[in-house]
Amino acid sequence: MLGGGFPADSPGSPLPSPPFPLPRDRNPDLDPGEQFVREMLAHYPEDWDTRAELLDTLIRRGDYDEAVATIAAAPAMPVDPSHLYKMVEVYRRANPLTAVTLLNGMISANPDDPKAHLACADVYAVQGNGAKAREHYRRAVELRPEFRDREMEQQIGVNPNAPTVKLHDRKRAQSAKTQRLLKVATVEIPKTGAAGAKRGPAGRRGGKGARPPSSSSSQTLTLIVVLLIALALVGGLIFWLSRR
Repeated sequence: MLGGGFPADSPGSPLPSPPFPLPRDRNPDLDPGEQFVREMLAHYPEDWDTRAELLDTLIRRGDYDEAVATIAAAPAMPVDPSHLYKMVEVYRRANPLTAVTLLNGMISANPDDPKAHLACADVYAVQGNGAKAREHYRRAVELRPEFRDREMEQQIGVNPNAPTVKLHDRKRAQSAKTQRLLKVATVEIPKTGAAGAKRGPAGRRGGKGARPPSSSSSQTLTLIVVLLIALALVGGLIFWLSRR
C-alpha cells in the first residue's frame, strides 16, 4: 500500500515520492532533464557523477562561467580521474592556468599517464606555449603511439618527420631488428657450431664428416649375415642329400 490508501497496482495510485521535496519555484526556461539534475545536485552535492552531468550540459551550452561556479560549489575534489578531466575541460577554456595546475598534479601522481600529457599539451597550445606543448605531446606519443595527432602537430609546430616525434617508431624498429638477429643466430648456431665441431679432416675434404652407423644400419647388417649363414646351411643340406 502507498500513501492515500491505494494499492500499488491501482491505476489511481500516486507516483512514488522522490527522496526530497521538489521546489515550488522551478525554472520554466530549463529543460526538464537539466532541472532534475540541478535538483539532485542541490540535495546530493557530494555526488560528482551528477555534477559531471551538469558540467556536460553547461559545456555544450558554452556557459563556462557557470561551469566554474558549479565546480567551486563542490564540497570536495573528485577522486575519479574522469571527473578530474571534466574539470580540466572546463578550465581549458575558462582558466588555462588552473587546468595546467590540475594536470601537473595528475602527472606528478602518475608520470606515465599519456592522457594527462596529451591534455597538458592541448592546454599549453591554447596558452600559446609551444615549447611545453611539444614536450608533453612527445611524451604522450612515446607512451601511446596511437595518440599521434597530425592536426595538433601542425598547431604546436611539430615536424611530423622529426626523429623526436618518431622516437617510438625507432625503438620499435630497433627492437624488431634485435629480435630478428637473435632468431637467425639461434637457427644458425646448430648448423655451423655443433655440427661443424664434429667434422674431422674427412669432413673438411668431402664437405660432410663421417657419421657413426645408426642402430637401424647395424640391425640390417646382422640380418644379412644370418640370411647368408642360413642359405649356406640349406645348400650344404641339399648337396648331402643328393649324394645319397
